[in-house]
Amino acid sequence: MYPYPVGTGVELKLQAGEETLIILANTVTSFPQVGNGFQFVKILPEDREELSAFLDAIAKQQEAAAAGRI
Repeated sequence: MYPYPVGTGVELKLQAGEETLIILANTVTSFPQVGNGFQFVKILPEDREELSAFLDAIAKQQEAAAAGRI
């Protein structure tokens, strides 16, 4: 794996359920054989809401799964 150098601007396309979100980001970490870390720079308000709802749904699923194991 050859990650981008720190500071590289990228356009990310994230699949969140049925939605494809477009996010502009900069690389903030770069580790050979591991990959990159990104800082989101620009995201449309409706994409931000969709991403937030998607992450909330995942967190609720994880909480429910953890509660079932205890």
